[in-house]
Amino acid sequence: AKPLWAALPDGALKLQLLPAEKQAIASRGTSNVAAYDIYLRGRQLIRREKEAESRSAAELFRQATRLDPTFAAAYAGLAQILALMIFRRQELAKSMLAEARQASASALDLGPELVEAWVSRAIVHMVARENDDSARAYERAIVLDPRCFDAHYFYARFHVTLGDHARAIEHYEKAFEIDPENFLPKTLSIQEYQALGNVAGARRAVEQAWAAIERRLAMDPDDSAAYDHGAGVLQSLGRLEESRRFSERAIVLRPDDGATHYNAACCAALAQDYLR
Repeated sequence: AKPLWAALPDGALKLQLLPAEKQAIASRGTSNVAAYDIYLRGRQLIRREKEAESRSAAELFRQATRLDPTFAAAYAGLAQILALMIFRRQELAKSMLAEARQASASALDLGPELVEAWVSRAIVHMVARENDDSARAYERAIVLDPRCFDAHYFYARFHVTLGDHARAIEHYEKAFEIDPENFLPKTLSIQEYQALGNVAGARRAVEQAWAAIERRLAMDPDDSAAYDHGAGVLQSLGRLEESRRFSERAIVLRPDDGATHYNAACCAALAQDYLR
């Protein structure tokens, strides 16, 4: 059931919690209701793949750690989102990598068996190109929780950076098995199948990715990232005019986001629409 506090204003949180809800929050590593609420807001933003949302998520995690300096999961969230911002824009390493490392260290000091702490440590090592340490951290995360979506999804991204297409597919497929509503693993697996010359696998991935994107847009018609990725998937399906409309819709939704324009440019180039 949805927690009672989820729909309440922040100032009313402490007065409305039931004992079982307080225990559930404490089991997540904090007894501070406000810190946990802010942490959840950060987690909701962490996969949006847009810079504005990523920066907002980082600030939410910082707020959560200020409210509870012993909240390991909040430090892990901060380390993860900072590292992912670096992954998308390597030049951000100069301003963000040191903070990501410190947040990751705090997460593991406070929660040495916390899977999120190991996933964030792995991503930090990955963007720092410390491949052996990154692989060990991913493997540790998967040992702690074999059904952790993030562990498999980002381990797949790690293998992509190494050019290991088969291992990337293995972990993309596992991530999609864990969360078939998330379109990202299938969408990103398409080029890995193509790199191996696996036509049937690529075609299956395209079809499954499109179905997942349709489901996502039925839930949230304004998800710009779904339009970003959907444009590429539609192009793979040969539906070029629909692909163009998806790119245009993504830009309408997020005209300020550089990644959105970059994705649209890639789709236009692949369609040989060079003026666009």
